[in-house]
Amino acid sequence: MKSFSKATVLKLSLVVALVGGVNSTTSVVQATSCDPESSVIAPSASQPVSLSITGMHIKRESMDALWEITTSEGPSKFVLLGRAIGAAHDWFGNCTYPGMGLGNGSGYDYLSKNVTLWLWHSGVNLDLARESIYELIGETDRTARLVGPARALTGRSVSFDASDSMPAFTDVSYSWDFDNDGIYEVSTGAISSAETTFAGAGIHVVGVKVSRPSGANRVARTSVTVVPAPTSTTPGISIMDGQARVNLRDVTINMVWPEYATTALVSNDGAFHPSRTSEIDVSDTFSWTLEDGGEGVYSTSVFVRFRGSGIDSSRTYWDTIVLDNMPVTTSTTSTTSTTSTTLPPTTSTTLPPTTSTTSPSVDVTPQSTSPTIGETAQATRISRGVSSMSVRSLSARVARSSQQVSTQVLASSRTVCRISGSQVLAIRNGQCRVKVTVRTPNGREVSRVLTFVARR
Repeated sequence: MKSFSKATVLKLSLVVALVGGVNSTTSVVQATSCDPESSVIAPSASQPVSLSITGMHIKRESMDALWEITTSEGPSKFVLLGRAIGAAHDWFGNCTYPGMGLGNGSGYDYLSKNVTLWLWHSGVNLDLARESIYELIGETDRTARLVGPARALTGRSVSFDASDSMPAFTDVSYSWDFDNDGIYEVSTGAISSAETTFAGAGIHVVGVKVSRPSGANRVARTSVTVVPAPTSTTPGISIMDGQARVNLRDVTINMVWPEYATTALVSNDGAFHPSRTSEIDVSDTFSWTLEDGGEGVYSTSVFVRFRGSGIDSSRTYWDTIVLDNMPVTTSTTSTTSTTSTTLPPTTSTTLPPTTSTTSPSVDVTPQSTSPTIGETAQATRISRGVSSMSVRSLSARVARSSQQVSTQVLASSRTVCRISGSQVLAIRNGQCRVKVTVRTPNGREVSRVLTFVARR
């Protein structure tokens, strides 16, 4: 162990003499009207008070310095320690310092070393006395420290710890400010930790005030980012709360996000193309518009990826639903049917002159020309024009699903619409005429032309 020489002790004494006491913080009152060299020991009190300092609470070098002082020979150590404590108490108002007694215990190692100071003065504040000795030996850490999580969930318990505050002082108390209003309204006494919950998302600031019996205190603050807690532990989405089919594109999506997710990427496209993807804040439900796959009955899907700290943003969650968006049945002109008055006047079907509609060998099942219940709104939309039509929907107006059918945009309409996969897509506004050809079992063909208003 490193030893402090007598010269070192004399230097410490000289420093105290030159500055009139110890370097003090706001909690130690510096004596300015008393000459340390002329200070005298105060009359003894009838009963002493004791102050114990152990290696468990202070740095090794601080304990080494105290050990050297208290084990040195001669009475100078009593004067040195007594004057330090007297300065902390403003020399008790009369340039005096308390009488001193010392006891040393070596223990088994550095941590178990201990020093006990006996003070014969009735007005000694032990907390100030401890601080003055700490300053003398270089133990000056009086900082408040607060540790908490960087993020938390709404409605969940959040823990904060201030146990590393003023580590050399054993007699401290803690009070807390959870709403950042500057008022430390929650006290936990000597317990250095506390818990709270936050109802709203956002950045919340928490403060702790660490106080000592002398009235000295220090404050520390920390912030935590609070994000919405999910309603379930199983992430995913559900269109219309699990409903099997809908007849409108505007739907409600139910969402459960992973813990600590903050936003969601939502798309009708599983590849999340930027032009077809939106980023929204996480919420229990949100409104969405399904993919416009054309007029008819088909399945449509919604895809979601979540973003946030620690979230796997490459994982995709999805749900699908049947969209029953059948348009009003287009009418045909034949010897047995007429155009319904509820259909757009431009929607008609004519037969080529070479095609007979009365041949008994032709196996064609025409659709009804009268609109069904619920189709009036669809007819209104078609009359205003649509951006696409399902090829399957058009074919179903002419033939059964078991028959061979081909579709072709007439040459006069190729600047208005075109066939792309299973859809007839509008290129610009106008009349789109599509020829649907049915091949019968006996090899004959029957063609009909269907017309709808295309709107880009």
